[in-house]
Amino acid sequence: METLNQVLSLMEAFKAFDGDNDGCINEA
Repeated sequence: METLNQVLSLMEAFKAFDGDNDGCINEA
């Protein structure tokens, strides 16, 4: 079971990869 901090960290990491904030991992 993941803690809330781990979930938030994953979300932040995902946002870093989601360059155009469309929910898909990409560089643009």
